[in-house]
Amino acid sequence: MLTPEQAKKWAADLRSGTYTQGRGKLLGESGQRCCLMVLAEGLGAKVTKDEYNRCKILIADAEVVRELPNRGIAPLPESIMDRPTQRQFSGMNDGQALDFQEIATEVEKVFKLK
Repeated sequence: MLTPEQAKKWAADLRSGTYTQGRGKLLGESGQRCCLMVLAEGLGAKVTKDEYNRCKILIADAEVVRELPNRGIAPLPESIMDRPTQRQFSGMNDGQALDFQEIATEVEKVFKLK
């Protein structure tokens, strides 16, 4: 599971203005990102797309492949975040259309950072 330091970094990355938010995809055509992609990259993930436009995420010896267009997916290994929590955050990003600032506040609540 995420450590408090990793969760703080994720919230800070979401608020940084470095990332353009996208919806419905982990990594969009023009580099837009889902909040979970911001987390993966903040953890040092290497991210590539294959010839079928699937996103491959490599995190510390764990490899996960998911198709980009799917909503409500849980793309990260459960050692980082359990599937229900991943679905909760992907739902905030896609279904509820919260912006990264609002999601950062939810990260702080869920991981009890404030």
